[in-house]
Amino acid sequence: MFKKIFGVLAIAVLLYSCGTKQTESTVEKVNVETLMASIDNYIDKDVVVSGTVSHVCAHGGKRLFLIAENPDLAIKVIPTEELGVFNKDVEGSSVNIYGKVKELRIDDAYIANMETEMKEGVESEAAHTHDGEHNIEHKTVELDSAQIQKITDLRSEVAESGKGYISQYWIECNKIETVEIPAEETVNEVSEEIETEEKTVEAEK
Repeated sequence: MFKKIFGVLAIAVLLYSCGTKQTESTVEKVNVETLMASIDNYIDKDVVVSGTVSHVCAHGGKRLFLIAENPDLAIKVIPTEELGVFNKDVEGSSVNIYGKVKELRIDDAYIANMETEMKEGVESEAAHTHDGEHNIEHKTVELDSAQIQKITDLRSEVAESGKGYISQYWIECNKIETVEIPAEETVNEVSEEIETEEKTVEAEK
């Protein structure tokens, strides 16, 4: 009996171990360049993305922007409820972002709904600021120039996409890990800078 129980436990441990390794192996590690080059392939997948934090939102730390070596390549990162907020101290640091890649598709229906919500917001604000009265005569609601331009630009982008929609991407982050730069790399970078400056001075002479 004891041997049978021991055998069952051993199999259970083995299966758990294999399952854990399989789960870990499904998490793909990429940098920002690789991610942005084929981001549609990573939608709703677990990833670990390496990059540099260019900015952390000052109002509550609810988002940050992760950039590649080429700062023109960037992706927004939002923390999960469990993670909470990002610490402002990570700004400028090299990090690994753990999480899922998410996508929002903006099509004509989405834009129409956005426009309706904008008008309702303007109407509500007007009703509450009209001489302190709430029962004002109903009037046609007009959006301001910035709102109109935003709606127009989005519709143009959707039309030009050829897909019927445009996408906004972000990473839903459940863990952030600061990556320490090896001291050797730092020394080499300083040496290269000094060598470059010396060559520049010699050339000027």
